[in-house]
Amino acid sequence: MAGLDVVILSDDLDPFILPSEFTPFVLDQSVGSTPAAFFTVSHPCKSEADSVMAPVSWQSDLVRLRHLPDAPIFIEIFDATSADWRLAAMVAKDFSSGTLYRGIVRPDLPLHHPHDRLIILGMLAHLAGGVVHCSCVLDRGRALLFVGRSGVGKTTIARIWRDVGATILNDERNIIRIEDGVPLAGSSPWHGEENQVSPLHAPLAGVFFLRQAAENSVSECKPAEAVTSLFTSTLVPVFIPSGPALILQSWNALFERTPAHNLAFTPDHRVVDVCRDVISNGPTT
Repeated sequence: MAGLDVVILSDDLDPFILPSEFTPFVLDQSVGSTPAAFFTVSHPCKSEADSVMAPVSWQSDLVRLRHLPDAPIFIEIFDATSADWRLAAMVAKDFSSGTLYRGIVRPDLPLHHPHDRLIILGMLAHLAGGVVHCSCVLDRGRALLFVGRSGVGKTTIARIWRDVGATILNDERNIIRIEDGVPLAGSSPWHGEENQVSPLHAPLAGVFFLRQAAENSVSECKPAEAVTSLFTSTLVPVFIPSGPALILQSWNALFERTPAHNLAFTPDHRVVDVCRDVISNGPTT
């Protein structure tokens, strides 16, 4: 995902599958580089008793975390079949490794909603990245992000770009991260109206904050404003104490390297030329 390799292996002979939304990201061959994270699939055993000893540090209706200082994080999900909590995963504090535990009803599906998102968000936060509510297109080898409130036109503008030959990576939730000082963007597994995702990723050429208008116009968005606007559209990992600070640190670094623009647009193909021009020459208004 977005150029990050995650390895998942079973420690027994029982097969397992991943949810269908992960299918576009599955590699057919072994990972060639050092993976960003490594997980094993196992049956719960002693870890269940260990998790009970750790206090609950964060909880929602469907998932909760337990951990002690300098100890792994236990992720539990509420199992409707038993009307009780069960251990779903044990992960390192930086989410770079851990164990995914098989369930009773679906032992072949160890990673699924809701704990899959916690694991990915936690991992990304420690890798100078995060997941943002936005659409992302790949145009001429560059990724462009379009950020805005629900209904502002993120999917609409992505479709316009597709009509002129660009590739929609994802019209709803995308990954932004910084690797060796280079901002990158790629799709998350979770799509929007387009019901499709692309495993491609590319250097991030610009971030556009959208609003609808009668005419197309673009203006510079100052870094401090851009950080705040992007943060409000980010799936912030509030389930870990350092989550918000890590995201803010990453987005501050992002806008030291990546131009941000306020884009007022009307839904026609002329907006593509406006964006391409500003990427090449900077804002004109």
